[in-house]
Amino acid sequence: MSEQWPLKPLSEICEIRPAKSEVKGKFESTEHVSFVQMKDLGIGQMNIEHSETREFGKVYPNYTYFANDDVLLAKITPCFENGKLGIAQNLVNGIGFGSSEFIVLRPKKNVCKEWIYYFLSQKQFRLEGSKQMTGAVGHKRVSKDFIANYKIPSPPLEEQQRIVSILDDALDNIADSINNVQTVSNSVKELIETKLQTVFHEDSLEWEKIAFEESIVKVKATPKIKKRDFKEIGSYPIISQEMNFINGYWNNADDLLTIQTPVVVFGDHTKTLKYIDFDFVRGADGLKILQPIESILPKFFYHQLRSVKLKTLGYARHYRLLKQVEIRVPSMEQQHQIASMFDDLDEQVSHMNGLYERELQSLQELKQSIFQEAFSGKLTGGITA
Repeated sequence: MSEQWPLKPLSEICEIRPAKSEVKGKFESTEHVSFVQMKDLGIGQMNIEHSETREFGKVYPNYTYFANDDVLLAKITPCFENGKLGIAQNLVNGIGFGSSEFIVLRPKKNVCKEWIYYFLSQKQFRLEGSKQMTGAVGHKRVSKDFIANYKIPSPPLEEQQRIVSILDDALDNIADSINNVQTVSNSVKELIETKLQTVFHEDSLEWEKIAFEESIVKVKATPKIKKRDFKEIGSYPIISQEMNFINGYWNNADDLLTIQTPVVVFGDHTKTLKYIDFDFVRGADGLKILQPIESILPKFFYHQLRSVKLKTLGYARHYRLLKQVEIRVPSMEQQHQIASMFDDLDEQVSHMNGLYERELQSLQELKQSIFQEAFSGKLTGGITA
């Protein structure tokens, strides 16, 4: 930090949790004001996007109060660690109410609201705050005292505004770069999806068609392990319907599903598909194990199921929709060729995604380094990503 900038507690330069009594009696109970939920609070998004309104009389008693230009910070895990915060703008009647999990900071005179927002966006602030959180697992919160006592560099308003202007330009450039990387990544995914549709749903294909339930054989029953019992380390992997490929571990060999040929697992609630070619333990609830018949190559079967578009039923079960699908079965030679083609494409996509992830990580690190320079008094000119 610049030696000329004093360090001050946030409570000295901001009013924390302004009293809602300041608006008591100023609005009719039926007048509408803005209502902001936790989902409205962005990550790396300065201005809060909101559209919901509620009657003043219904939100005043039980919700957190704020006004235009206040900074809202999520205090509960994992929202705090993820950096959910923003500046309230364009509120109906100039005020809003929202989640009790918000901490509201109102900058005092000669304090720039964007200066507060950018300071709270620092990874270091979130790391220190996460170490001070209290409460039950899954419901930990950073305290008001931690926020109030946390010290922030406090240069003159003109200097704050100058640095904020530089940050605005630099972070806009970084955001554009991130969007470009994500756009390319999404384009690659769309190409794979298009290829899947072309290969497996071309009307001119003269492949044998069989009902889904005729394309699979019964798999032996083994115990199902409840999620709360999953172990972080163990001898045998647990496969469940969650997105992550392996979801936990188990140590009892008696519960192991030993497979002779690869299988495809389907998440009844999540629609997740996984190709499994090793012995594993079943996770409980919603995991369907699909063993294709001998005339269908398991990897070909997996790629074909990837091409199926099932209607989303929320957390309801989707297997009943999958059972309505017809499976197309070409010659075994064609199955090998098609499976190999998609395996190659997946490998290329995986390599490209690795490059994208590294690029995104570099951009995020650049963002944090810019914050560090800004709040140490070293940011003297324009920056481009």
